[in-house]
Amino acid sequence: MRTLLECDHENIISSYGAFLRSGNVTIALEYMNVGSLARILSIVKQVPENIIGIMTVQLLRGLHYIHKEKKVIHRDIKPQNILINTDGAVKIADFGVSGVI
Repeated sequence: MRTLLECDHENIISSYGAFLRSGNVTIALEYMNVGSLARILSIVKQVPENIIGIMTVQLLRGLHYIHKEKKVIHRDIKPQNILINTDGAVKIADFGVSGVI
């Protein structure tokens, strides 16, 4: 949770904090209205190569930021942890198994 709260990059999901309610932790995250890459792939099955290229650049920018600036390894990059919105922004989410370098 601390890793996510300390990140400030356009390709990392923004966190607005967390709170405890009825014994459960709730994390308030930036809304990504398209959802995950996994959801998209379940619908379209294949993403055009030019779109994959655009997404990859954004993912690499986010990974570079957390690696070089925050000294963090994500360790769980997968379609479920890649979120997208209708503006075409691609953001990395779920730092649950991340580790400090």
